Amino acid sequence: MELDKAKYDLVSRELACLLDPFRSPRTAISIGLRVDSGHKEAITWQLHFYEGILKYTPGLVDELSRMEATDLQQICSWIMTGMSNQCSTDLRSVKHTGLDYVLHDREAFKPSIPKTKDKSMCRFNHPQVTHLLCPWKKLGALKEDPDT
Repeated sequence: MELDKAKYDLVSRELACLLDPFRSPRTAISIGLRVDSGHKEAITWQLHFYEGILKYTPGLVDELSRMEATDLQQICSWIMTGMSNQCSTDLRSVKHTGLDYVLHDREAFKPSIPKTKDKSMCRFNHPQVTHLLCPWKKLGALKEDPDT
């Protein structure tokens, strides 16, 4: 069976934006197929995601019945890759703008976090971000000795 990668790339972007960017298409399709064949038990969100995949992929219902396991695996791989790429694109566009809203009273990060691919000032490597990520029970110890 010849598969159309471009079709599944488009589907994956729609799924990430419109349904849920963190679901597994392989699991949803497997469970959806079991329910379609008569099994009664399934988790609602898995069926919802399965139905979304079918909605955004014209002709997939017919293809599933004659598809080999390797074809299904390939399709799920394409969908997962596309969903991941879409999430990265979405998050990349708001990352630095979103940081402005994390701080109180619109204060600035000091030192500033540059808009680069270098992640050396991310996570616990930046003093203000460290303070924001620190559990409240540990804030006293952080103030006493920030280097620990």
